[in-house]
Amino acid sequence: MILSAAADPLGAAVVLPQESDSTLAGMRTFQLDSLSNASVDLFGPAGSAGQVNLKINSQRPASTGCVTWPVAQLSSRPSAPWRVGFVKGKATAMELDSIEGMSPADSTLVTAELARIASIADVKSDPAFQGLPFIVQRGYRTSFGKTSILIGNIVRKINEEAAPRVESLLLVAEKSNESSNYVNAFLSRTSGTEDDVRTNAVVAAVHFVHTNRPALVVSFEYDDGGQVALLERVADHDWRITWKSAYTGC
Repeated sequence: MILSAAADPLGAAVVLPQESDSTLAGMRTFQLDSLSNASVDLFGPAGSAGQVNLKINSQRPASTGCVTWPVAQLSSRPSAPWRVGFVKGKATAMELDSIEGMSPADSTLVTAELARIASIADVKSDPAFQGLPFIVQRGYRTSFGKTSILIGNIVRKINEEAAPRVESLLLVAEKSNESSNYVNAFLSRTSGTEDDVRTNAVVAAVHFVHTNRPALVVSFEYDDGGQVALLERVADHDWRITWKSAYTGC
């Protein structure tokens, strides 16, 4: 997997899926010559962002004391904004419709449905947030076959002046046909102070060719670093985190 570099449209971080937190932190050099000129399919929230080759050489980790992934350069500028890439042929694109780009009526319906499902989900919650409204910060709609899928980043907030607290949810819901109702298929809930709580960002949606599974690439961010994960549909109404990367940051 590669991830886009925020400040460089041709820059990429090379995620090494086999490395753990401890092994990545202890690495003294990255031997990546075998990946040089590899063909990669790129993806973003809007779907496919084209295909490029990687330019990469063996390199040492950063000397700052922070744990980082090795870096690569893309052979050419992508055809569209991108966030993640996989080796050519491993995945195909799934388009994510954001609530910001929907019609006002559709945006309202998706937002209300995500808030409704979050409010009835049977997941243990901090009692301090009981009764507070759910706020949909980001919402998406996609589909796989005849299944319609909603994804939401949702929060509840306690606005204490000294230490505001936040409950952060990542939710996936789906329905199999137009006459049925959306049901919860995945919910991850974390809470803490506003500065310390984990935030979630959906990077892209893809369909893995070998397993015939749709998946979300999700970024989990903390105050001093983060990691990426694969959230896959393993059965009807059942999504699970099947892999997490090592943690990078300072």
